[in-house]
Amino acid sequence: MKHIKVHVYDDGDTELTLLEASHSHKFISNDLIFTPTEIAFGALEKELISYGFDSDRAREAIDECLKGQPGEEVSV
Repeated sequence: MKHIKVHVYDDGDTELTLLEASHSHKFISNDLIFTPTEIAFGALEKELISYGFDSDRAREAIDECLKGQPGEEVSV
């Protein structure tokens, strides 16, 4: 299952990272991690919009991340 991790750097740069994990996988991270369901229902997009990104850029970054390989990072 594809999850996306959101990391916000001190300077405000935001990166999305694709994570591949089973349904029962436990993540240990200080970053936000969005499940496939949360991604599908727009929670990740809403989170990125709340950071000041426009809706088109947020959706573009999410789509780019989902098409990548696990561990790849996408700047928003």
